[in-house]
Amino acid sequence: MQSDEPASPKKSINIELLLGLSATFLSVAALIVSIFQTRIAREQQQASVWPYVQVTSNHLDNNFELLLKNNGVGPALIKKVEFSYRGKSESSHTRLLNHIVNTETLQDSVRKAGRFWNAVVPGDVVKAGDQIELYKAVNSGYLAEFLGQVTGDSTFQFRITYSDVYGKCWLLDRGKVIQLDDCPE
Repeated sequence: MQSDEPASPKKSINIELLLGLSATFLSVAALIVSIFQTRIAREQQQASVWPYVQVTSNHLDNNFELLLKNNGVGPALIKKVEFSYRGKSESSHTRLLNHIVNTETLQDSVRKAGRFWNAVVPGDVVKAGDQIELYKAVNSGYLAEFLGQVTGDSTFQFRITYSDVYGKCWLLDRGKVIQLDDCPE
């Protein structure tokens, strides 16, 4: 016996629609992966030129030296420098240290000492792995000891703002490096 109900048509899968949806899904997934890869590559590129500036001092016997070192992997472009000691500020560490030495030491004790310095000013570049001898005193235990005390004093501030070649900036302040949102010109 046959039934009086009409036969329902069989549902068929539209292969073309399925292939189109699959291709769209794969394209969107590839786009998302590409965006993440580009972002990671950009971060790696910037990390490959990060400078890391530090100020160190060495006090050995009758000698003292104050060094600016770039221990990073890229050059440090000096943007701004600030120096102060006991409330006195200077735009130059050489002027500040010479003022301190000339006003607070026994001059007879430092006359024979050799003093050498290099100025660090905005626009200078410190290559990766390089160092600049900021201040050096030789042949005077008294002066070496005095300068060691000055640079170890909490009122001695040596602040340097520097950037990498991509314009990211950092501030070195009291031995700590802080990344800045805005870079001074």
